[in-house]
Amino acid sequence: ATRGLTRRGGGTRPTRAFHTRVGSVTKTFTGTLILQLVDEGKLRLDETIDRWFPTFPNASGITVYQLGTMASGIASYTLDAAVASRYFASPTSPWTPMQLIDAAAGLPSVFAPGNGFQYSNSNFVMLGQIVERITGQSFAAALRQRILRPLGLDDTSYPSGTAVPSRTLHGYTTQGSANGDVVDATRWSPTFASSAGQMISTLDDLRVWTRAVGRGALLKAATQR
Repeated sequence: ATRGLTRRGGGTRPTRAFHTRVGSVTKTFTGTLILQLVDEGKLRLDETIDRWFPTFPNASGITVYQLGTMASGIASYTLDAAVASRYFASPTSPWTPMQLIDAAAGLPSVFAPGNGFQYSNSNFVMLGQIVERITGQSFAAALRQRILRPLGLDDTSYPSGTAVPSRTLHGYTTQGSANGDVVDATRWSPTFASSAGQMISTLDDLRVWTRAVGRGALLKAATQR
């Protein structure tokens, strides 16, 4: 169902075909790409991440599995005050994945790998880079080839710019506001979330995707389990 209007104080009544930024739902796509590569024998979940990030702190003690289960102990780059301040000061400016990963590398570990749980965007930005380095494709290209096209998710995308489709639900936040003002964040750069949260989709596409994830449509049965 849909309710309300597409933006505060006006807009139009949305339908299920309207687009919206889907934020951390992106992580389910990233995780599926990683598991597809496992199915293809191109990586193992128990591999340590020094294969791709040799200079990252404690990389030889952190596994791909720990990235995917938020058990790596790597702090979220969003906790870096300087990074957050820069983002909120210029929210439409682009970021590269390595800028985000480097910010995470500069923060102290939250716990020893495998000895806790903390939700951290850094983990899934790193998984996205692993996808790129193994496939030799951009994350967007791998996503299109391996998931979006096979499932016919024609209204789902991984945009690098701030533009949104003409029929888009607006999103709002008080983050970064010193006085608590609500601001329209619809055209903020999604690159600050990278493969942890950069995607746009529709309710209808996400219905297809949710069923595919739940049923393991793109994975071997053992990998899905």
